[in-house]
Amino acid sequence: MLDDLEALNERIYELYGRLYENAELLTKKQSDYIADRLFEQYKKEYDILRLNAEPDRAAAQYRAEERSARLMPYSPCWFMRLFGKKKNEAAKLIEREVEKAVGQEFATRECALETLDTEEDARQETDTEETSTEIECVSAREEPAVNVEPQERGEAEEQGTEQSDSNSIENEQRAAQAEGRQGADGAAG
Repeated sequence: MLDDLEALNERIYELYGRLYENAELLTKKQSDYIADRLFEQYKKEYDILRLNAEPDRAAAQYRAEERSARLMPYSPCWFMRLFGKKKNEAAKLIEREVEKAVGQEFATRECALETLDTEEDARQETDTEETSTEIECVSAREEPAVNVEPQERGEAEEQGTEQSDSNSIENEQRAAQAEGRQGADGAAG
């Protein structure tokens, strides 16, 4: 439309220029009358151009508005939902993306918590094994119980699981020896 409008304007400017050049040959009334008719002709042709281009422009505008409306998320308020107005596809997709991201975040946090719980349970089990070994040794009364001071226990945990495993094996061997002696003392007595 812009090219057609530019051509129309050039044609009208040319006609007005020729009217101005020949204004000396015409009376004031004639030149005003011709100028008015040129202007009316210009309005008619402009309307034709506008009406020819308007359906395309209206279609493009409708297409752009519809695209924008569908791509922009829309969630109606609660009372509009009562009348059947629903969320558009864009809002549903964004909600699914957010749900997925939040689900992954919670899954990561849950995994971290489970890891911490597992480590804590493993620590409690080793503490329980050491305590039960100490109780067995004290009950045997043949050999004094191996008391691990809190400071030594902390150092052993810092040195790693190898030392705690070897300590628990030593404690089990001592307990077995104590039971063996107790059984031998009972048979002799």
